[in-house]
Amino acid sequence: MYSDYEIQQLKRCGLLQQQSRWGEIAVICQELHALYPQNADALQIWGISEAQKGHPEVGISYLKQAVEIAPTAAHIHNNLANLLSGLGKIDEAAIHYQTALKHNPNLSEALHNLGNIYRNQQNWEKALGYYQEALIRLPMQTAIHLSLGQMHEKLQHWEEARQIYQSVCRQAPQLWQAWFYLAHLEHQQANTAAAEAFYRQTLKVQPQQPDALYWLGELLAQHHVYAEAIECFEGVLAQNPNHALSHNSLGNIWYRCNQLDQAQAHYQQALAIQPDFVQVINNLAGVAMVRREYDQALAYAQEAVQKAPDYVDAWENLGVIAREMHNLELVEKAYATAFELRPRAGLQIRQALLLPALYHSLEDMAAWKKRYSQNLDALLEADLQLIDPDAEVGELPFYLHYQGEPTPDLQLKLGQLYQKACPALSYTAPHCQNYQGPPKPNEQKKRKVKIGFVSKHLRAHSIGKLMQGVIAKLDRNRFEVCVYPLIAPEEAMGQAIMASADRARILTPSLYAARQELAEEALDILFYPDIGMESLSYFLAMARLAPLQVTTWGHGTTSGIDNLDCFISSAYLETELSKQVYSEKLLCMKVLFPYYFRPSFQKQEKTRSDFGLPENGHLYICPQSLFKIHPHTDRLFEALLSQDPDSHLVLLEGPHPHWGELLRARLARNLPQAYGRILFLPRQSEADFLQLVALCDVNLDTWPLSGGNTSLDTLITGTPLVTLTGEWPSQRLSAAIYQQMGIRDLIAQSSAEYVTLALKIAQDTTFRTEMQAQIANGLTQIYENLGAVRELEDLLLAELHLRSQSKVKPNANTSFSEP
Repeated sequence: MYSDYEIQQLKRCGLLQQQSRWGEIAVICQELHALYPQNADALQIWGISEAQKGHPEVGISYLKQAVEIAPTAAHIHNNLANLLSGLGKIDEAAIHYQTALKHNPNLSEALHNLGNIYRNQQNWEKALGYYQEALIRLPMQTAIHLSLGQMHEKLQHWEEARQIYQSVCRQAPQLWQAWFYLAHLEHQQANTAAAEAFYRQTLKVQPQQPDALYWLGELLAQHHVYAEAIECFEGVLAQNPNHALSHNSLGNIWYRCNQLDQAQAHYQQALAIQPDFVQVINNLAGVAMVRREYDQALAYAQEAVQKAPDYVDAWENLGVIAREMHNLELVEKAYATAFELRPRAGLQIRQALLLPALYHSLEDMAAWKKRYSQNLDALLEADLQLIDPDAEVGELPFYLHYQGEPTPDLQLKLGQLYQKACPALSYTAPHCQNYQGPPKPNEQKKRKVKIGFVSKHLRAHSIGKLMQGVIAKLDRNRFEVCVYPLIAPEEAMGQAIMASADRARILTPSLYAARQELAEEALDILFYPDIGMESLSYFLAMARLAPLQVTTWGHGTTSGIDNLDCFISSAYLETELSKQVYSEKLLCMKVLFPYYFRPSFQKQEKTRSDFGLPENGHLYICPQSLFKIHPHTDRLFEALLSQDPDSHLVLLEGPHPHWGELLRARLARNLPQAYGRILFLPRQSEADFLQLVALCDVNLDTWPLSGGNTSLDTLITGTPLVTLTGEWPSQRLSAAIYQQMGIRDLIAQSSAEYVTLALKIAQDTTFRTEMQAQIANGLTQIYENLGAVRELEDLLLAELHLRSQSKVKPNANTSFSEP
């Protein structure tokens, strides 16, 4: 028994404990211990005060002395175990908790703490048992209820956990932890509306609670509510600038919004805080890849898989980067590893439909096409299921078109594959279900025909160049012109396109969110300029989002998509044979439709020496992308260079050095005698690109894919372009440009004629001068042609009226909505 003085002093310590006045407590307990060496509680409290002052080992030594004095004192064993547990001495702590329970089986605190030990060891079942025992002894203790709920969560006893949290919320609505745990449970169960409500209730009870802010931000970002999500993450960082998760999440939002500088800055801050944060390393690889910094992207992705060999997303990212770099062996390895770690339909499709950008030979190209066709048939037979094809697959067989011949059967099969795997793609917007037709002439003052242009490339890109003038010059007395970029344009052209429209709305870069946003726009006409270039617009086009949906030759091939109604082409592009390969209704204009702004080029100012080119001999240039330079084209180069031995051929490097390496190897093999006269120059700025073309003698088109945008750009220089025409539109674009200009003499009908024309331009200065004059006179026919815009308007309005009058029914499957 303690004396009255001892009891009085211990009570005094209890009051001081409530005020955390640990220094005063230590003085009192030291005095008590000196006067009463057998007072175990004085030693215990003294030990706790030392631990609170930052000396846990000293505190433990005092509590160990206390249990030697009072070996049956359960509360001292429990407190000693708490200090041991805090230092990570788990086994020793467990012994003292067990001893406490031996001497006091009803000590609920020890039961709870022992449950915590097993929870930390991830022994969920054992922890659950101790929490249940603790609750029997102290049924009103909310902390034990919450711990019990967490164990039910870990064991995926979702309903039991939910009921516990709901009960605590009712009994103790001021306890923010209960609302937070309930919110997090609903978040895991994808009950997003409930989760959001409970996170907000958590913050109402405990404003700026960082965990609730972070997870509410994650939920909002998942549903593309980016502005408020950013506020949440910034709220966390205001309290803890070193919160790496929030930096990573902010990086993810800015990345999705195409704000790469801000994304990279947050990723780098996260990595500085947590150097082994592999998700951030992988995200930095994604930023570098978008910027075409492929070596850096590859290094980041490889670092991520080295640090976390089972990190599936990093293996997939490595495969995508390797594909862009044309390292097909690494692509196969990365995709195979990712599929082994996490088999899924999207990756299976990506593996099966892989195509290279460059081919070793015609036989190599044929073999890849055969592989693609066979794999596509196998995928159609398989029972594949996709929820969001853009997120799960995220790429298209872009390079199939550049093999040189149309593949309408393969395009149709690809569309069938995705519609079968993801029926939710076949959605119809409400305003299309009972469309009353476009406004009549007497109604056009109240409402014009609403036309929308959707693309990821409404920026400084070939598609931006093709569409910029059309968007700006459509008649505003007839049309309300809307643009819907799929990424925010950062450069001048993209911003100019948005400024020229009556309405501009950057769509959320996510399939179902973007689809809903487009449906809300209630468009009359939806124009996709480049179906096949990237996946998001391709999958959007599978839905019926406007009564009339059209595409054109931005990518140059039929879409194979049921809900695309019309393909806008030109009489110059089509032949009787080519007209048979469209899944859409073919609308042929008299001319190529773009209102193409005249490129900024005044005169040739640079010399050969500025580019390190030979001063003597003829210069031929083929300024096309390397993936357009087929083995077919090698033969043209060989014939040309062999017949003009004092000449050089200029090519431009690809986006990654490996592309150039592959092409060099092929050209060295196929043109052994002339290979030394093929010069690869670095990629040029737009101004230097035109200067380079201007100082060359002949501009060579590729075969079987002709230039389009590049031809429109380079003709301004006056350097004659030699093109070889064929049966398919992709072989006729440059020829169509010339026909619109009234030029026939530079269009070859055969390979032999192509070589003869190129040699004549190079060697016959009179002929070259004559051709340059014809080009100069014809430029007004291809640049800034308002007549082409008016013709396009008439075609679109006629087709819209025709469809509404004939009651052409769009895909009426409206049973599918966002998954």
